[in-house]
Amino acid sequence: GLMQTLISTARATLHLPEIDSAWLYVPDNAIRAGTAYIAQQSTRTRYDPPVVACAYNAGSVRRNNNANNRWKMVQYPIGTAQHADRFVEWFNDTFRMFAADGGAPPTSFFQALAADAAARPGG
Repeated sequence: GLMQTLISTARATLHLPEIDSAWLYVPDNAIRAGTAYIAQQSTRTRYDPPVVACAYNAGSVRRNNNANNRWKMVQYPIGTAQHADRFVEWFNDTFRMFAADGGAPPTSFFQALAADAAARPGG
């Protein structure tokens, strides 16, 4: 689906054993599953964007001391910095786009995530 969440991860995170691949191909469902997983990992990632990217990609935040891995976090391909490097390039591109369009949104990435989490039942 849209956020490339594993079926098993979506089921476990949302406590919905009936989730299947068709469910994850519905954009709202895919975003719900992916963002729930990101929120679940927030005590470890603290919503730090490269840490979130590595945790999402590798399933958790774990150390990898490979000399080719500047981020020192497990990510795929193992022993490289490729995933975090691609993510940071994309993330930085969003801010270049904001600058070109006249400025960033009035709230930060973290504030938007925190507000969304607070608005959810049990948040």
